[in-house]
Amino acid sequence: RDGYETLIATGDFKPDLLIMDIRMPKIDGLEVCRRLRQNQDYTHGIKILAITGHSEAYDRELVLRNGADEYLLKPFDKKSLLALVQKLIG
Repeated sequence: RDGYETLIATGDFKPDLLIMDIRMPKIDGLEVCRRLRQNQDYTHGIKILAITGHSEAYDRELVLRNGADEYLLKPFDKKSLLALVQKLIG
């Protein structure tokens, strides 16, 4: 629902892969990435796939620099998504 819930759920669940939209209420995905990367005691090893439909505001370099492992621009096809998931958690 929002960036706060994403941080809490990720810390509780500790997934291998987090797929999230960059535009979220309260805390955006860039801040979520930064906080997860700063808190390696709880989030070590989690791969982050960031998705956005707003490449003008969130370009690939910016998103990766803030801690995402990979970037996917909307709209995307299922094959592209699955290829990135495979690459990240292979």
